[in-house]
Amino acid sequence: FNQNKNLQNKQYKIESFQKLLLQLKSKQLQLLHILHIENQKVKKIFGVTSLEENFVIFKSTELTHKNLWFWPVLFHQMCALFYGSSANNFTDGFPVLIMALICGYMNGISEIMKSEMQFISLITVKRWEKEEKYQEKLINCIKMYQNIFDLKQEFNKLYSKILLIQHGMSTITICLVMVKLSIDSPLDDPGMFLKNSSYIMTMAYEIYMIDFMGSELINANEELKNAIYSIDWPERDMKFKKLLIMFQQRTQVFIDLKIGYIFNVDLIIFRDIRYAKVFTATVVLLY
Repeated sequence: FNQNKNLQNKQYKIESFQKLLLQLKSKQLQLLHILHIENQKVKKIFGVTSLEENFVIFKSTELTHKNLWFWPVLFHQMCALFYGSSANNFTDGFPVLIMALICGYMNGISEIMKSEMQFISLITVKRWEKEEKYQEKLINCIKMYQNIFDLKQEFNKLYSKILLIQHGMSTITICLVMVKLSIDSPLDDPGMFLKNSSYIMTMAYEIYMIDFMGSELINANEELKNAIYSIDWPERDMKFKKLLIMFQQRTQVFIDLKIGYIFNVDLIIFRDIRYAKVFTATVVLLY
């Protein structure tokens, strides 16, 4: 009796499964019929053969101008390419632009201190009038220097960690490519050798531009200090002397950019990176 009951249950399950398959097949036929109708509509409107050709992007990597999705995908790819390249260039060029701007302001202050702060020996009324103008110019220079210093502080807060990551990752990448160049012979694969060499030059140039402008900024600080100390101040007005001494003390703190709040952005860092590349390649060759 139990065996008969089990057999009946199995037969019932098989019959129910077969009914479910028939229902699925009928629904599949309905969907195919709907797809055929939609294909005919698309063919009349757009002049294509089937919807499957329009959705070829989801099936393979082949996509031609005959497909409906070709032009939207092409537009999206062009926008993504433009955005990626612009963001990359902006990230690499923005620090250089800011440092060039700061150097320009620093050099402008130095020129004012050298050319427009000359001492007037004759004690006349015009001399004291000019002294007042010099004091106003000196106050403006101090204010400008303070604004530049504030800009440097904000820039360090924003870009100090970014420059640390950029220099670190670029150094690691260049060292790895140097290892590859030191292992493989350029005669075995000249094309790959040239690609790796050009890649190293590109990465090194990216770091070099930032470090070069950092060195220019340090030189601008030195020129400003020399311009301040070159002023013949002993016989100048007392107020002018006080302002000048205050400016001298203020310029003791250099306006420079930091990498990770530790290292200065200058060519010394670039030289150390170059030594790291040569050292890595030499160790691999000796090994």
